[in-house]
Amino acid sequence: MKGPDVDAPGRPVFYLCYEYPVVTQTFTEGEIAGLRARGLRFTAVACRRPSSGRSAGDVLYLPGPLSRPVTSAFARAARDRPATFRRLLRSVAGARYRDEAGRCWLRGFLQVAWGAWLAQRAGGPSHFHAQFLDAASTVAFVAAGLCGGTFSFTNHTAYNPYLPREKLTAARFAVSISEFDRRMLTRLCGGNGARRIRVIYQGIDTATWRVPRGVPPAGDPVRVLSVGALREKKGHGVLLEALARLASAGMAFRATIVGEGPERRMLESQIRDRGFGASVNLAGAEEPAVIRSRLAESDLFVLASRRAKNGDLDGIPISIMEAMAAGVPVVSTRLSGIPELVRDGVEGRLAPPGDAVALSARIREALGDRAASEEMARRGREKVVRQHERRQSVAQLDAALREAAR
Repeated sequence: MKGPDVDAPGRPVFYLCYEYPVVTQTFTEGEIAGLRARGLRFTAVACRRPSSGRSAGDVLYLPGPLSRPVTSAFARAARDRPATFRRLLRSVAGARYRDEAGRCWLRGFLQVAWGAWLAQRAGGPSHFHAQFLDAASTVAFVAAGLCGGTFSFTNHTAYNPYLPREKLTAARFAVSISEFDRRMLTRLCGGNGARRIRVIYQGIDTATWRVPRGVPPAGDPVRVLSVGALREKKGHGVLLEALARLASAGMAFRATIVGEGPERRMLESQIRDRGFGASVNLAGAEEPAVIRSRLAESDLFVLASRRAKNGDLDGIPISIMEAMAAGVPVVSTRLSGIPELVRDGVEGRLAPPGDAVALSARIREALGDRAASEEMARRGREKVVRQHERRQSVAQLDAALREAAR
């Protein structure tokens, strides 16, 4: 571990996310902890507290956008830096998300106000790094512009980014979480600023996820696990269709889906309509320690990622990395950055996204040839350790932030 004064950045560094902590974004918690362990001096900032009420004591939460400190900072920025303020306000308030019919001027004003408050809090030129191409990176973009600082962001295969061209043009650097993400971001920005994009794969603590796996008694139902928010892009409905086909063919299984989200009622209805009974369990959101226990007892991990109707899609799901680190055979889909992690027939098996027939066939293959599946799982763990160890990804981001803050 580096000491706090070793190669310390010259400018203050701020690390922004919109909401913190979020159960489906454990990579943010890991990255913050990893950067602190390396001795990087920075302030972690969240625009809002999570709806769960689980806040963090070591994070700066922005005041309400209509609070007196924020509105005062907004007015002061307009007075002290009028040209820069007007330019940023026109840019932010005049933009819209791709799936919106019109611009949301009020949101733009509120995010500029937050940025003005953060620039005032910084007290001088600083570096601001943000997760996602949404509100947090907009606040960071504004804060950097108002205090004469620098700016960077991490893109997570954003299907609906806000101000992507402007942000990439202004960024000191941009992080893509996969080669697929880098190509996508380059296309979104028309090639502008492509040289600023660097790929840093998201990482996990692979040692933590190495679990002892038991051998089920002969004749027991096979145990299938899926972990992901109950959202369309996770493909849980497709997985249930695939499992229904396997049940019709006489396969006995116990499937558990860990996660929570807006598709719960739809999935519950699908489970009832298919007559799964106790063979399929929607377990809800669970802590990492519980998920590790489930992986230790699983024969197969399946995540049927797909592109949602609104365009939303996974980047490289952390849950797949965790399953591979646990040595569990994996079946997923050929979507976005997933093939960069799981090569079909090498570290696992892949099906076309949204294809329940093909997915059921790949599940049947994985469970029918256990020796081949375990060999793929062994190679999968090696791949995660080599490419997705958190220490490596955090070290790359740490170096980039130190360089930007000089």
